[in-house]
Amino acid sequence: IGTPSPSASAILDLQATNKGFLMPVLTTAQRKAISNPAVGLQVYDKEKGFPYFFNGTTWVAIGTYLPKDVPPAEVSSGSSDSDNGLVRSVTISNDFAASGRPDFDTAATPSIGSVDIYQRTNGRWVRVQRLLAPDTAVDADFGYAVDMDYPYLVVGAINRKVGSTELAGKGYVFRHNTGTNRFEPDGQLNAPVPEVAARFGWSVSITTNTQLTGGVAVAIGAPEQGSAGAVYVFRRSGANNYVHTDSIPGRQSGED
Repeated sequence: IGTPSPSASAILDLQATNKGFLMPVLTTAQRKAISNPAVGLQVYDKEKGFPYFFNGTTWVAIGTYLPKDVPPAEVSSGSSDSDNGLVRSVTISNDFAASGRPDFDTAATPSIGSVDIYQRTNGRWVRVQRLLAPDTAVDADFGYAVDMDYPYLVVGAINRKVGSTELAGKGYVFRHNTGTNRFEPDGQLNAPVPEVAARFGWSVSITTNTQLTGGVAVAIGAPEQGSAGAVYVFRRSGANNYVHTDSIPGRQSGED
């Protein structure tokens, strides 16, 4: 329509300079009520403000999502045990999300902490892994803080003993292995000079691209380090090898 030379690969070729193609305009309820929609079927949902197509399993919006357009997704630890602990920290990147449970127990070791990994598959979030610290310890609070910049995940354990220093805190970096679809240990971090009750790992951040360090970088906060707290920056120089590059001290006593 509108052309004497339609494309040989198209069953329908529409061309115009002052008009558009208008697909069926439906409400959300009308769209969902379509019986046995064909794979690739398209309609415009006037309530959502997006065109949708059916992928054979579910309706998928075509366009950029705004927060109001994304339905909430509820996930759980997959267990009703009371010792799972409450979720304290969460992060999301790519098709993965992580939730930290610093009070998580096991039968053998109480309060070691854990991080649950969820993966988005076919529109659903499914728990695919439970991470524990490579060096689990009682009351370490592993999972107190988490951050992810796929494929890297950093986890804080604010009460982990470092050497003979109690409650110094540690950070752990994991990297996603696409072959096994598992997050695997990639490094362990602590303050250059660990201090008692410094709470290193209270806050954590990771990025895969920074001019400051030229690649993967990790920042970890220790609010009780010294008299004013501090933030430490590390650069990844290789697998299981993170180099301390900078320290940012607090400016006044008690600043945390």
